[in-house]
Parts: sequence; C-alpha cells; structure tokens
Amino acid sequence: MTGPRFLHVLLATAILLLLAACGGGDSETPPSGSDADFLYGDDFSAESAGPWLIEADEFGSTVIQDGRMIIDVSQANSLQYSVLEEPSLADFDLVVDAELLQGDRDATYGLLFRIAGPEEFYRFELTGDGRYIVERRDADGSWNRLTNGWQKSAAIITGPGAVNRLRVAAVGPAMTFYVNDELLQELQDSGYSAGQVALDAGTFGNQRTIVAFDNLAVGQP
Repeated sequence: MTGPRFLHVLLATAILLLLAACGGGDSETPPSGSDADFLYGDDFSAESAGPWLIEADEFGSTVIQDGRMIIDVSQANSLQYSVLEEPSLADFDLVVDAELLQGDRDATYGLLFRIAGPEEFYRFELTGDGRYIVERRDADGSWNRLTNGWQKSAAIITGPGAVNRLRVAAVGPAMTFYVNDELLQELQDSGYSAGQVALDAGTFGNQRTIVAFDNLAVGQP
C-alpha cells in the first residue's frame, strides 16, 4: 500500500477515515527480546516525517510537536489515522503511549494493524471513559467486532490528560491486547495476516479530540 488514501465508512453515523501522519525520530527499546528482535522504534524527537504519512484538511491534522505525534480531529463523527509506511508487519509485539489531551467520554484513540488495503485492517481502540474494542474492517465496508462490543476496563486511565500504554502482540491468528501492562483480551482471527500499522484518534458526538502518541516500539513477539 503506497501513498495516502481516503476512505468513507459507517461507524455509528458516517465516519470519515483520513490517512494522515507524521513521525521519524530515535529508536526506542523493543517491547521484549534482544536487539535482533527489534523491528522499528520512534520517540518522535527528530520532528521529521520519516516513514509516516502526513495529511491534513478541514476534518483534522497531524503534527510532530514537542517530541510527540499529535492527532487533532476537529469534526464530529470522524476518525483520522496516521500510517507507518514501512515496515509491513506479520507477527509483531507493539507498544505505544497515548495521551488524551482533549476529548469527552466518547473520544476514541488507539491503533490499526495488519492494514492489508484501504478498507481492510484490525482496530484496537480506547475511549475517554475507559472502554475498549477490537474489530475488523472488511473490504465490503463492514465492521466485525471481535470483542463483545465496547468493554469496560479498570486498567484504562480515564479523562483528559490520561496517558495509557497500549500493547498488541500478534502471532498468526492469535492476538493479545494489553493496556498499562494489564491483559485485556486474547483473540483468534485469520482475516488478515500482515500489513502496515497506524495510530488514530476519533470523535463520535463530541466536536473535538486531540491525542498525543509517544515511545512507539515494535519487536518480534
């Protein structure tokens, strides 16, 4: 998958998925294992685009500021995500810190992975009031929830200013999800086996969501 793409989808009401990104920066320690297990790391301190896609329009923007990737979504019922073009990942162990700078209880943020096409990927998402979901987006435009809807977890720190560490470990169809080192869910799904990853933020009824991402590290599982 090369170059930015734009996608209109249904999520509650109509949701616009924008490809936008920024990045580059020094490598972080991979989630586990030796240096040989390291795949990619970014603390965004270099404040350059690097391998991330960058887009902005009236729906939102992505910038590198103060050593973080900041996604600002300014329209209700919108989702913006920022794609790491390289490397393409099959089996991996990824961690990233996410801080909700602005947004109400329905503000969402998280990551997409195994992006096989503009409408084909998995999504691991948190909300401002401490819920999470894992779902699969299919080429026909449908969302398939792999969790039983939005799940509440005490491991998720809530409210504006909350910083949560998200982690996804994927080996073949087996996927494991953590927040702040607490296990949330173990799932099996064989829909997609490899692809790009992305960071995202979204709005539902609220008018604005701003999320800062930092300390991204990807290693072998």
